[in-house]
Amino acid sequence: MNDKTADKQQHTSQGVDKGVDEGVDMIASIRNPNEQINILLVDDEAPILRSLKRLFRGAPYDVQIAESGEQALDILASQQCDVIISDMRMPGMSGQDFLKEVQTHYPYIKRIVLSGYAEPENIFSVVNEAHIYSYVQKPWDEMDLKLKVKNAAEELYLERLIQRQNTELKDQNSQINELNDSLEQKVTARTAELVRANDSLQQAYSD
Repeated sequence: MNDKTADKQQHTSQGVDKGVDEGVDMIASIRNPNEQINILLVDDEAPILRSLKRLFRGAPYDVQIAESGEQALDILASQQCDVIISDMRMPGMSGQDFLKEVQTHYPYIKRIVLSGYAEPENIFSVVNEAHIYSYVQKPWDEMDLKLKVKNAAEELYLERLIQRQNTELKDQNSQINELNDSLEQKVTARTAELVRANDSLQQAYSD
């Protein structure tokens, strides 16, 4: 990224950070305070990684960086990740191949692609094969990227909330079924006792 592009991005972010900060507050209001959103930035250019990491200062995210798809996979093997922002064109493992690996092994991670204007056919391919959450064109608009990450984190939290509620509901249903089985057994046993008592009474009267 050259100085002119960097200046343009810095200018784009001026005047919108307040709105983005409010957006961050919005997600904080529905996030479990015990949970943290972990972001992994993947790009082979160190200046781009620094620029991306700078975007999320002050937001409720833990940001990790990787300079290749291979390095990113090593990080994923040992650390929790919720959102990935990955470049498409990288030496070695391409962004598309990397995101396909993520889809295979970590399908729950929200995946955002950084792409150049000249590669729409690759975007369509990675959308279909890696099931990405969203993509951002280079040079990126800072507010747009921040909002996409915010929305991804918000959606991820809601998915986890639904999953937890479903698990709790399943556990409750299991407990109810166990209670019903126990009650049925008690009713069956009590019914048998009453039948025996009734038979005894009838026998006594007949004698």
